[in-house]
Amino acid sequence: MNTQNFTIQSSLEANYLNIPLTEPVQIDEIAVKTINSDCPNFLIPFQLLEVNGVMQLKYKLINTIALEYIDSSYTKKDFIKLFMNLLNPMIKGKEWFLDYHCFCIDPKYVYIDRISNLVSYIYVPEASYKNTDAEMFAFIKNEFIKMTITDDSRFQVELFQFFAKDGVTLIDLYKLLQSEQANGPSATPAPAAAAPAPAAAPVFAATPAPAAAPVPVAAPAPAPAPAPAPAKPEKHSLFGSSKPKEEKIAPAPVPASAPSPAPGAPGVVNNNEIIDQLFGDNSGKKKDKKEKPEKAPKPEKEKKEKKSGGLFGKKKNDDLSFMDAVAPQSAPAPAAAAPQSYAPANDYSQPVFEMKQESIYTPDDGVTATLDDFAVSKGVPHLALISAPIAGAPARIDLESAKQYITIGRRSSDEIQPDIAFPTEFKFIGRKHARIQKDNGRFILIDLGSKNHTFLNGTMLVPNQPYELTGGSEITFTESMPVKYRVNL
Repeated sequence: MNTQNFTIQSSLEANYLNIPLTEPVQIDEIAVKTINSDCPNFLIPFQLLEVNGVMQLKYKLINTIALEYIDSSYTKKDFIKLFMNLLNPMIKGKEWFLDYHCFCIDPKYVYIDRISNLVSYIYVPEASYKNTDAEMFAFIKNEFIKMTITDDSRFQVELFQFFAKDGVTLIDLYKLLQSEQANGPSATPAPAAAAPAPAAAPVFAATPAPAAAPVPVAAPAPAPAPAPAPAKPEKHSLFGSSKPKEEKIAPAPVPASAPSPAPGAPGVVNNNEIIDQLFGDNSGKKKDKKEKPEKAPKPEKEKKEKKSGGLFGKKKNDDLSFMDAVAPQSAPAPAAAAPQSYAPANDYSQPVFEMKQESIYTPDDGVTATLDDFAVSKGVPHLALISAPIAGAPARIDLESAKQYITIGRRSSDEIQPDIAFPTEFKFIGRKHARIQKDNGRFILIDLGSKNHTFLNGTMLVPNQPYELTGGSEITFTESMPVKYRVNL
């Protein structure tokens, strides 16, 4: 599907996506009537109009985040929920006499609700915009490759193996996700049950284990051999980690040495080899973490400084002042997470708005700045705080990051927090409000469908559309309680 001629129209009322139809136009009349009369909740309504003799479709955009800009790290539960929502419309479309090949599968025009993960597609009822089955499958596969399942790497390996097979379909994927969803939490401990697979025979023979006396008879030579023999079948039970804990207490010295050979079982080695090839050697990372504290005893000076409280002591955690505002800068630490595969937009010079640039900002709320100030801070690209309605806003937001982008939002109970997190008192800033990404040396600002909007030089941004930043520009988060920043590049 060609989305290069999609155009965004902005007005005080709402934002619209316009799709001009090329001649000859072959409209699916049944689909048009169905969507206009009973539009399913996974499609964005549209109007079929004629403008200057050209037929076009007009969609009213909603304030949700585009699939292109969602997080790449998910728990297994949330991952399954998201992909089930991506596949549901393709399967249920038949109930509305709709052809899923007409769904727009450009990630920039597939919209996700940030709370429920519900998906909204754009349906193009015109023959020239149809996708093939291969393109539909590739769309889902490419989105999966971008993702990282944080709490179940073995399930992610299973999905990699699924997409590597020949002849599999989206229906097969849907059934696989359905079965995992039905398993619920039990799916996570599944890998632990898979490890003792070689010892499956003794596990089922665990009930007659008391009669395991003949086992020592089979090997009478080594006297100590009978002791460890019954210990192993007792450990690998079908009830997870609950029984091993009870059995460890009884023979205090024996189980301490027994666990070490257990991980060396042949079945375990095979599974770890697959994971190591795809995600690297996790064992090495654990060792690194243990080695750091061993080298740590050298910096005794740092310990003394911590006891004395440094310059600010413990007030740093209690005071939502300038220093607390800087704290969120450390949030970009998640940069250590698995790198994302990011596809930069082709063109940031869309004629959405004529951006009015200012050579230097006018002092706001008693805050003053001079050209000398900008010259001093010009070294590292960053945003400098101009003004905020309450205390606690980050005074400086560095734009250079190991990640391809940084997210800006408000602290919340979400498992994944934004890279730059405003305190919870900034309720008018969304949990995932905006994002700034780097592309070929340029910095791009994107509003992530925020409820209270983002402004660049006083102009409201169209959600999920890229805008290039230039030095001296002014970014404002929200209109009712604005937080203003100056761009320093």
